[in-house]
Amino acid sequence: MKKLTAAALLSVFFFSCSTMKQTQDAIYSGSTKTDNILIIEQIEKDIIKQYAEIKSGGNTDLSAKIKADLDILLAVPSTDSEYKAKLYALYADYFILKKDKSAAKKMLKNAENNNPYEEYVHLAASRLILKNEERKHYLENAINQKSNSYRLICELGFVFYLMEDYTNALVNFDASLDFLPEEYTLLYGAERDYCRKFYKVDSDIKKETARILERSKILLSDMTALTQGETNALDFITGTNAWKVLMLAERLKAAGWYAADADIAKDYARRKDAALFLWHLIAGNDTELLSKYSRKYSGKKSPVKDVDSDGIYFDSVLGTVEEDVIPLVDGNKFNPEGFVSGLEFYNWLKKAEDLN
Repeated sequence: MKKLTAAALLSVFFFSCSTMKQTQDAIYSGSTKTDNILIIEQIEKDIIKQYAEIKSGGNTDLSAKIKADLDILLAVPSTDSEYKAKLYALYADYFILKKDKSAAKKMLKNAENNNPYEEYVHLAASRLILKNEERKHYLENAINQKSNSYRLICELGFVFYLMEDYTNALVNFDASLDFLPEEYTLLYGAERDYCRKFYKVDSDIKKETARILERSKILLSDMTALTQGETNALDFITGTNAWKVLMLAERLKAAGWYAADADIAKDYARRKDAALFLWHLIAGNDTELLSKYSRKYSGKKSPVKDVDSDGIYFDSVLGTVEEDVIPLVDGNKFNPEGFVSGLEFYNWLKKAEDLN
């Protein structure tokens, strides 16, 4: 048997070491990649949870944990450009949370250099855009490139919410939140619930009347406030000037829009009051229309079980029901004493305005 030379022995030794290192690297890379993906998913959840915590005014601070996890992952070399793009985009979002826009932009640049089309890169970039209209266009363009970008669809829903376009906000929230980690619902669930209530409300509604819409019971004077604030129906009295609400309401009361014994400033609006008010809005000065149903049902039984045919509310109840402004309850009752919410009256008001 031939003896191996020193050079041959060294060659065998280095080959063996090289082979062992390649094998170890392969095992290391394979095992850590799965772990890193799980960590990066948790970082995303923590960031979204931190956004929710800040929004709610909570005391939990996950920022130190988020940064530590990000630093751990960045310390591990990787050739996966999509993975690195998301990692840098998450770091950019972390800095957005910390209100450090300069650092956020630097991290976002690193993310875009790795993969400008990665979804979270677009998400972080959109959060650096200040104007909602520009954010909307940016997100819409990004979504057009990849229609199942649920994070971007969700963020677009939030932008529509900020723009008070509740219909489109709801559409986007409903199209995305069920496909995302529950932390996104924690962040945007309240906005989706709000949109479900107000998605039919005009996006240009005035701030001073918006709070009336949130009331479960409105005052009689609130009907005047909403009508003056959100329609032109009272311009025949006010012209282009905004009147004090109680002064205007008293003027309307004198014209029959309210019951004569109503305390406009203190009494809550009932369904019968809303009907009387809106029927006058619809009929205007047309006395024939205002008393149409009293003449039609003179000496006859009221077709609505809980509204007397000889009462002051009879014409207005039948008129608003027949014109599909205010619906019956259970198909045959009006529930005249039922309270009226702000949103209910607003929706009825918009229908009545169309008939005015």
